[in-house]
Amino acid sequence: MFIPLNSEIDLSKSPVFDLWKEAGRMIDVKVEGNSMRPLMRPGDTVSLRLTDGSEFKTGDLIAYKQDGKLIVHRFVKQRNIDKSLWLCQKGDNLSDWSWISEGEALGRVEAIRGRGKQIDINTRLWTRINRVMGISGLLWVSAMEKARLFKECVAPDRQLPVLGWLVSRAGNVLNSTCGLIIIKAFSAGDRKA
Repeated sequence: MFIPLNSEIDLSKSPVFDLWKEAGRMIDVKVEGNSMRPLMRPGDTVSLRLTDGSEFKTGDLIAYKQDGKLIVHRFVKQRNIDKSLWLCQKGDNLSDWSWISEGEALGRVEAIRGRGKQIDINTRLWTRINRVMGISGLLWVSAMEKARLFKECVAPDRQLPVLGWLVSRAGNVLNSTCGLIIIKAFSAGDRKA
């Protein structure tokens, strides 16, 4: 999920941004893209609390800057490399993931508004859903990292189509399951309203 930033102003390099981050200030940004569907759709607005990456918990929806865009994905896990903290993130609607430095992290999503609804991410329901989805992503990323290491050890110069098919299929199942969880949560919210 990306949100274009004004190319003339880099908010994250402004001294005001550091003050906002220290104060935990909230900013609203409009969503574009489909990497977090069905939770977030193009045109939705997310409220983002500016914070450091060291405060994220597995399953949190985090924002980070990459190639002049603000990306919102799910935080999966962290790793210390050479005394630096690295954060693993994954879009709910994507099979792949990537690692970003803690310094690239801008904040955590607190609310999502769109389709005539507002989701407060800090409610008990959404805290649990996000945790489950984060742990699912953690298991997925860990398994895929192990599969890649296995392939490098066993057959570094050969294609393994069966392994590729299994990885692709498992990714599709994970993304479909996450999508169903979110859709069920939306419909549960409609029944309570």
